[in-house]
Amino acid sequence: MEKSMYSLILIDQVVKKIDELAEAKGISRSGLVNQILAEHVSFLTPQQQIEDAFAAIGREVGGIDGLRAKQSSAGMMYIKSVLNYRYNPAIRYSVELGLESDQFVGELKVSSRTQSDTLRARLSIFYEVWSQVEATALRGAMPQFTIAGDRFARKLKIKGGEGPLSAEAAGKVIGQYLLLLDKALKMSFEGSHGMDVQIYQQILALYGEYIDAGKISI
Repeated sequence: MEKSMYSLILIDQVVKKIDELAEAKGISRSGLVNQILAEHVSFLTPQQQIEDAFAAIGREVGGIDGLRAKQSSAGMMYIKSVLNYRYNPAIRYSVELGLESDQFVGELKVSSRTQSDTLRARLSIFYEVWSQVEATALRGAMPQFTIAGDRFARKLKIKGGEGPLSAEAAGKVIGQYLLLLDKALKMSFEGSHGMDVQIYQQILALYGEYIDAGKISI
């Protein structure tokens, strides 16, 4: 969406209030002014669409299996989960979103602040297995992954059927994928000795159910 520079004459006190609100929201002065004017003329800006998508993610995952979602900035949301493992370590999902040609794109990252080498190794094994599961379930249509030890990242490209998805629908799609990933991750820790063939098959079956339900569109 094209942008141009415009000159406005504003009251200093108004600008001060705008700056305070912009800082609280984590956006620029111009971004906030653009948002306020867009709302006044009933125009949905890309930033508003992203915020609506984040709100939909929050509704989709909020309160399910202990997940807690929080938008931290204009283009980023964090979701916290807890593993049923020693000391109940926290897992953090971060979702970064943007709009390109009316299509939602971004990246999902998974991390943990654990100092346990054992936990880090198990997380790394799960991410390798998860990438194999997706490749198998999607019949070779391999998503773009990055695995760095106990950290995982996956590119997101939210696809619509015959046109772009609404922010609500895009957020729901991401939320459903997050729930799937979190459930599979927790499933991988159910075995006392880590990942085995049985758990792998269970995760593969779980992903198959996800596809059969028509939920795969990332």
